[in-house]
Amino acid sequence: MKVINFQNFVLLAITFICIHSCKRDDAPQNPCGNSHTTSAAFKVEEDFAFIPDYDLPYWQYYATDTIATDVARFSILDPSVDSCIWRIGAGIYKTKVTKIEFTNQLQITPSFNVPVTCIAYRKPDKRCFPNDDGIDTSSRMIYVTKLCNALINGSYQGYLTNNPTDTFTVHINTCYPYAHIQLPPDTLLYISNLYRDSALVFSTGNPLWGNRQVFFNDPKESYSDAQGIARLSDKDHIDIIYTLSVGKNPSYNDKHFIGTRIK
Repeated sequence: MKVINFQNFVLLAITFICIHSCKRDDAPQNPCGNSHTTSAAFKVEEDFAFIPDYDLPYWQYYATDTIATDVARFSILDPSVDSCIWRIGAGIYKTKVTKIEFTNQLQITPSFNVPVTCIAYRKPDKRCFPNDDGIDTSSRMIYVTKLCNALINGSYQGYLTNNPTDTFTVHINTCYPYAHIQLPPDTLLYISNLYRDSALVFSTGNPLWGNRQVFFNDPKESYSDAQGIARLSDKDHIDIIYTLSVGKNPSYNDKHFIGTRIK
């Protein structure tokens, strides 16, 4: 009799475990699992007035609160938003993506703050959020400055990834004074010493540069034919990925410089 009772106990235990551990295929799904209230969160990116929207395969757009390119792009992050109203400085705009140029203001003031408010509208989701009114507001301040004040300016000591024990210093100046070129100094980008242990300084052709990033493409006829992109990962650390040839018989090699700010 004791054996029979033990067998019954084991059978009951197995049945209990199966009932409580097996998931039912017909378990009801939460209809509000992926729902959310309206969000007016937005991003700000440096942009360029003379280039179509995002038509820069070599330029990596990045979110920032500091604009040094004269142009800022404001984009709402929630794709479900039906419409929005931007209050950017004294202006009011009504597109989900808004591009504002600050060139005229920078001619008067070299740096200034701009208050930004985004009001987002969407059909309220009363089923999942009974108190939802379909409206959300987000505000913050951005800083607009001339390229001469770009964060990427400075000297960086580092190395090429294929030879990390051999260190040298690269200098970046987005406002290099060069008297022989009759242009305002803040229109010139100069980078020196990309060629190891060289005093070489070159001006890039058709460059694009902002607060934390520069794209350079030196003219083919120049002595130093360099092209690539330099980008700050934070205020003190830089990556420069580029190709470089020097002299009359150029030989191109991909290079990756990793540096830390020393100035």
